[in-house]
Order: sequence, then C-alpha cells, then structure tokens
Amino acid sequence: MEENIEFEKKYNYLIANGKYYEWKSKDGKPILEIVDKKKVEERIQKAKEIARKIKYGLDAETVLTEIIMQFTDKDLKKLYGLVNSKKRKYKAKTRTHHCVDMKVGKMIIPLVD
Repeated sequence: MEENIEFEKKYNYLIANGKYYEWKSKDGKPILEIVDKKKVEERIQKAKEIARKIKYGLDAETVLTEIIMQFTDKDLKKLYGLVNSKKRKYKAKTRTHHCVDMKVGKMIIPLVD
C-alpha cells in the first residue's frame, strides 16, 4: 500500500511528520535530506531575532514600490482599483506559506520568491 505524505514548506524547509527536510543535490540528482530539528529551530530563532532587530531599517514603501513596478500595466490598474475601491475595503495581509507575499483582494504581490 502506498502512503501519501503531505509536505508543508516553511522557512525554506519542507516539513512532514514532524521532520525537517531540505533539497540537496547528489550526482546531479535532487534528493531530500533530513535536517536536525533542533538545529533548524535554533536557526529559525536566530533569524527571527535578527529580523526583529533590523526591521526598523526596512523602508516598506520602497520595497513594495519596486515590486509593484514589475507588474504589467493591466495588473497595476487592477491593483490600483482594488486599493482605491469605495465600495469595498481590502486589507493587505502578509502570507508566508510557499513564499512571502501580500494578498490584496484576489491580487497577490510577491515579496520574496
């Protein structure tokens, strides 16, 4: 009987059944390698601490402007309409599942791929 395993991607690791995996390459072939959970958790903790300490130096408007300028004219017009809608208020929300992005209505703004 074949077992289906569901993976979750978080902080550049794949997680399944409480174990952390990362993509490696061996002889030119991709493989999943188990990573020590304790080391991953320490790494995540350090990254979060660094992020807390340097986030005040981040100019969010500049970052978002650079990203939004990569949109096509059609998508830019659509996002502008969503953000300036008088009928319905859309709240931007940071999403962190497969990549870091923001969702405004049904529009996705990719921040980190």
